[in-house]
Amino acid sequence: MDIPKINTNRFAQNVVSDELKKREFSVIQSGRNFMVNQKIINVRGCNYDNDWARNFRTKKGAVLGGWDKLNPEKFDYLICVSFSEAFNNVRYFIFTQKEVLLLFPITTLGGRERGLKNLTLFENDEESHRIIKDSENRWCKIKR
Repeated sequence: MDIPKINTNRFAQNVVSDELKKREFSVIQSGRNFMVNQKIINVRGCNYDNDWARNFRTKKGAVLGGWDKLNPEKFDYLICVSFSEAFNNVRYFIFTQKEVLLLFPITTLGGRERGLKNLTLFENDEESHRIIKDSENRWCKIKR
């Protein structure tokens, strides 16, 4: 029997919705985003052991997660979710819009996505470790 494929962003939305509700936030689904306290939360998922991540090893080590084409003009908060192919080992990285604008590089995909940002976290990278320290499980950034 074939196991049905689960969309990475759909999985990420489901686990983030559960986490927000567990933290007693009132969550309203709004398309691909959530509304919490009149603020838009964009959720993105990344399977860190998919083919792309396995083939993208660099001197910075293995990929812990990669998210691209992020448009900070369209959200107040960004939650990046990293997980294994088995949909476990879930990690949450929470950013404010300002952090995305200041910290993330502009994507170079196709050259036509001006202003869009991307983030790739690596296991052996000092900058990645700093970003992880400042963002992992930082649910307190989301104002009540």
